[in-house]
Amino acid sequence: MNADKPITSAEHSEGGDGSMLPIDPASGRTNPRGRTTIVQAKREAAKPPLDLHESVVSKYFAREPITGKIVPDAALSKAGQVMGEATAMAEQAAASFTDICRDPRFTKTQAMARAGQSVNTLTDKAMGKIGDAQNVIEEALHQSLNANTYPSAAKVNAAYAAEIRSVLRELSPDKRSAVISQAITDNDEQVLAAVLGGHGFLIGETAESRESRIAEYRQKKYPAAFEREARLKKARAAIERARNALRGWRAKTLNDSDIAKAVREANAARHAALAADRAADNPLNHTENE
Repeated sequence: MNADKPITSAEHSEGGDGSMLPIDPASGRTNPRGRTTIVQAKREAAKPPLDLHESVVSKYFAREPITGKIVPDAALSKAGQVMGEATAMAEQAAASFTDICRDPRFTKTQAMARAGQSVNTLTDKAMGKIGDAQNVIEEALHQSLNANTYPSAAKVNAAYAAEIRSVLRELSPDKRSAVISQAITDNDEQVLAAVLGGHGFLIGETAESRESRIAEYRQKKYPAAFEREARLKKARAAIERARNALRGWRAKTLNDSDIAKAVREANAARHAALAADRAADNPLNHTENE
């Protein structure tokens, strides 16, 4: 058989040795050399994104300054483990995509639909794992912020706190800033409770300025916790990048018009079948034979 002659069969053509040769989807002709089926050209696109890996989290562990040994961190360990599970699911999605597209039992349309649905299902599961990893980091940040906070208003008498704020309001911005910085240096909890325990406008400061002062205080008071929170925030950002990379990978993998069309048709057929089953089960649609 001439390999350049278009094949009308939906799946295969018989080779000279009696074997069934796969059809090149791009040309509609047999491909006796490669014996590849649908979407050989998509194997590269089906590889999971490099940003999706447990190392995107594990690189934010602290290390001992002298030995370089990793300092244990339960939150980063758990988040890294979950990201590893997400990576495994993405790899499974990629492998499933390729395997289905190469399966000679399916027509091109069937393979495209099945591959698209498999990628969607497994990618959704991977996305769920990424969300779990984010939740682990968020909870660790929440706990650290609550445990290593600034002095509360309970540290100072309400009348005295009001007097401190009144004095600070009357100072120039530069003088007020110097007073607050000195209170942070001296760990003067009465002044700090009055300043940080209320809204910034009470002392003539903006909300952003107050947050900056809180960060300044916490960095000095709890340096280890503050440094860990900075690493946790970087891990959180890396996990979000991984989520976006996985979204982009799925979009790129399923962007092929044949796949999109096949998935739409398969979904429409499934919805039609479900509607038909519901209609058949509805007693109002049946008439009694006389």
